[in-house]
Amino acid sequence: MGMPSFRRVLVSVSEAWKHKRADVLKGAESLRGIYAAAEGPTSAGHPLSAVTLGETIRATRNYYDQKAGGFGTAPKFPQAMVLDGLLRHWARTGEQEYLRLVRHAMTRMARGGIYDQLGGGFHRYSVDAGWLVPHFEKMLYDNALLARLAVHLWQATGDTEARRVAEETFGWVRREMTDPAGGWYSSLDADSEGHEGKFYVWSLAEVRALLADDAALAELHWGVTPGGNFEGANILHVAVPLDEAAARLGLSTDEARARIARAKEALFTARAPRVRPARDEKVLAGWNGLMLRALAEGARAFDDARAARGVREGRIVPARRAGEGRPGLPLMGQGPREDPRLPRGPRGTRTRIHRALPAHLRPRLARPRTRARGEHGRLVLERRGRRLLRHRDGRRTPRHAPARRDRQRDPVRDGARRGAAAARGRVHG
Repeated sequence: MGMPSFRRVLVSVSEAWKHKRADVLKGAESLRGIYAAAEGPTSAGHPLSAVTLGETIRATRNYYDQKAGGFGTAPKFPQAMVLDGLLRHWARTGEQEYLRLVRHAMTRMARGGIYDQLGGGFHRYSVDAGWLVPHFEKMLYDNALLARLAVHLWQATGDTEARRVAEETFGWVRREMTDPAGGWYSSLDADSEGHEGKFYVWSLAEVRALLADDAALAELHWGVTPGGNFEGANILHVAVPLDEAAARLGLSTDEARARIARAKEALFTARAPRVRPARDEKVLAGWNGLMLRALAEGARAFDDARAARGVREGRIVPARRAGEGRPGLPLMGQGPREDPRLPRGPRGTRTRIHRALPAHLRPRLARPRTRARGEHGRLVLERRGRRLLRHRDGRRTPRHAPARRDRQRDPVRDGARRGAAAARGRVHG
């Protein structure tokens, strides 16, 4: 059965009003009561305090998955803002348990299939509780929040895996999500060629053909098997930590790192010609703001010229030589800071990060693209391809009228036109 037609709906409403008016009025009163309750205060009216906040954070620990990390069961979302709240609670109180939870969750997600082991960036959520099989869509806002969380975790702990995740995620954004006109695109779809995840998964035969001598380590480390873990194919994930896999195969840790780096490059290159998931190329101000903040904080925390260029391609922070970084920087959220790397603002002050919006982003986010130039005594405005004329004496050319340039007057041509108009009885002075 399909939806009833609107005519049928109207007839039913009319019949109910005629024959069941009391029931209709009773239902309307119930709805009124529901909405009235929703307009009231949602709490007992107690003021928010550090004690209340602490109790709330401690209550979230009861929902934490101590085995797989994160919160709840399948489907499982990363919950970046909750994890950031736990990290800030540790920063305020020094309770190490909350730092351990954040580090555990980030590690488990970064080693799961929810994280793109080759290209960087997190998929939207996992359909299982162990972060193995993702819904393969990639969202800009998810990755902004998770990359920022990884930056904060590295600042708190110096965890090199957290830094790698942040840098790889920023690399994915720079490589695949950057609009040449400024800003970042919104998302990548989950499927390509009609199959979800097809762009990201591998067969054992493909891995062996591409990696040759490095295949044995890659299979063990990334859990590649003949039967696969997703519809007969393999989602790459860290099944065995690299140092453990190296020990099993009699390799040194340095050699194992070099081999996995080669394998990652080879698979990434082989993946590039595949049919890619569709990309949503909307540039949304709110989501761009999240990524802009994450990139700016990463560039500052890592002292990384490449990350700074990611913001500048974006163009916000001038590039500076890469350094060792500064893990001791306080977590963000404690107020904007003056930064000598930023361009000088008015009256010799330094422009703050949150105010140094790149010039090529500013037109998209703050005002329509408009260019003004003089043209024969008139001011010509061009707005996103449409030319609007505003004469210097204040007159404007109507928007629907084409912009006309000054031309040599032709008495013969103009006289002919006036004659034709007179013949039609529409003479204009």
